[in-house]
Amino acid sequence: MKQKIALLLFISPFFGFKGQSQILKNLLGSSSNSPVPSNEILIQNFRTDLQELVQNKYNSRLMGTTGYKNLSGHLEKRMQQLGLIRYGTVGYRSTFKYPVGRQLSVESKFYVEGKALHMNKDVLPMPFAPTEDNNAYLIPKVNEAHAPWTLPLPNDNITESNIARLLKPTILNAQERGANAIYFYDDRTGSTLDLKEFEFKGVDIDPDIHIPVWVIAKKAWTDNFKNVYSVIPINTSQRYKTTYDEGYNIVGLIDNKAEKTVLVMADYDQVIFEHDNNNPGANATASGVTLMLQLSHILKAPEFKTYNYAFAAFSGSAKGQLGAKSFLSIPDIKAKIAYVVDLNAVGKLNPQNEIFINGVGSSVRFRSAIKEVSEGYTPKVGEKYPYNASFNAFIDSDLPTLSFSTGYPAKLSGEDNISSINFNGMAQTLRFVVAVMTKVNQGGTVTFAKNNIEVKDQDLVIQKAPPAPPVAKTPKTVSPKEPSSAQKLAQAKNNLKNNSAQSSIKPQNNKPATVAKLPVEEPYLGASNIVVDFLGIGINELDKREGGAVIQSVSTNSRGAQLGFQSGDVLLQIGSFPIFNAKSYLMTLEKFKTGERAYYKVKKADGKTVMVDVNFD
Repeated sequence: MKQKIALLLFISPFFGFKGQSQILKNLLGSSSNSPVPSNEILIQNFRTDLQELVQNKYNSRLMGTTGYKNLSGHLEKRMQQLGLIRYGTVGYRSTFKYPVGRQLSVESKFYVEGKALHMNKDVLPMPFAPTEDNNAYLIPKVNEAHAPWTLPLPNDNITESNIARLLKPTILNAQERGANAIYFYDDRTGSTLDLKEFEFKGVDIDPDIHIPVWVIAKKAWTDNFKNVYSVIPINTSQRYKTTYDEGYNIVGLIDNKAEKTVLVMADYDQVIFEHDNNNPGANATASGVTLMLQLSHILKAPEFKTYNYAFAAFSGSAKGQLGAKSFLSIPDIKAKIAYVVDLNAVGKLNPQNEIFINGVGSSVRFRSAIKEVSEGYTPKVGEKYPYNASFNAFIDSDLPTLSFSTGYPAKLSGEDNISSINFNGMAQTLRFVVAVMTKVNQGGTVTFAKNNIEVKDQDLVIQKAPPAPPVAKTPKTVSPKEPSSAQKLAQAKNNLKNNSAQSSIKPQNNKPATVAKLPVEEPYLGASNIVVDFLGIGINELDKREGGAVIQSVSTNSRGAQLGFQSGDVLLQIGSFPIFNAKSYLMTLEKFKTGERAYYKVKKADGKTVMVDVNFD
């Protein structure tokens, strides 16, 4: 205990904000043998991190804001406090660029009969149209295929925010009819349209528009086009430059000197709702980051040393998974990743304990691992994410990926503030995630399923078969208890006193009745965790007895029944793989592919061993 107190006194100066030292005290003070602390400790830790993440000072965690940059710095401090190794380009931080808008370049030109018109005063190219030069001969108000068109602006109140929406239908129609450029002119009575007011800071190219689009101010149209009925040479150069800002990934590492690394990830910028008092995103993104930070404590336990663990807070998912794609661009990074665990919107566990899991079909190992720990939970194939989630980038890169969620709040039907979070549910969700990771780690190498295995909800839960009738126990011989020395002495004295012929106490010899010997002892039923395999053979996955896997049940009319398997048979070997117990049998099944054949070595009730030819189809 003195060592723990000394450690806390040593590290406390490094904690940059109130409450974080209490988290470490809770974890150091946990007396449980489990690497997962009690729910009481977890809930206190969750509250501390979540209350910080939803602060107004982080400006809704929107990319590009000062609040977003401040939150990135906060996450760096948290990873330092957690004792994680720096795994970024600079410290814990890796920077990537993302486009924030387009700015008009001085290289843009518009010439009418060799006369240059002024940008932002007489004419203005639209930034949502492609950059392209156009040299043509124009007859105003005469529109033909393979030539520029002049079209009047609509009579709407045109602003910078609505001009793209108002013009797009007309542009697409003209484009389809053969126009190779469009000049919208302002000839509206009483128009006050001023092109100087258009800055277009956050406009992207519209992928549906393939030709240059210009707007001509009213005076420039009147002076240069309106009363001209002859051919006019036009030369245009439309130039915009894309402007960029910086985004950040924050990544820390537990280095166990293993060959492969498990990536635990969460998105930390706000991607679902605009920030307001009722929707600060406590569930949407903040809850996932909170769970990820807590996992970094737990995965330091000795039982998880099979892999290294990288903890990544990504941003930019709503802008095409920019953060995740930037991470994947690191040389050789994909070869280092064993599998990926994504946490997002994990603060809303319902009374049915429904946990939605995306990516189950990305590896054969995932389905069985989830099923093994599903007792008490309702795992379901993941619902569709309401945004372009970062974890999809890893599946698209052929990496086995699991994404956990407990659902998303709708802005119109509920609030997403900290008071709406189910903290006890977050603790239960974390336990489920840890249990799944434990089973995945125990199953050996995790490989990507290129054909994306089809998985249904019922494939993720244990289908409980009725327990097999109990097998009669062999009566045990009851041996008489040997008298103690004191008892023998007392009896001898009594015999002498009463002149009894008996000189000692003789044990009784109660012979047991003759009973037929059974091939196995009574099946271990545990919590009725019966797993029924593709043959219809029921195996109790909790049965840890060595010497083979005991068949608990055989489904009627199943392939197993047709092949002669019976309840009580003991499976000793499949092909060249020996079967040690029930768990060994279930794991061995995963080694065989569809279409392969193997002999089952089976010990029958009479003690004889038989070989059964089985086709894995």
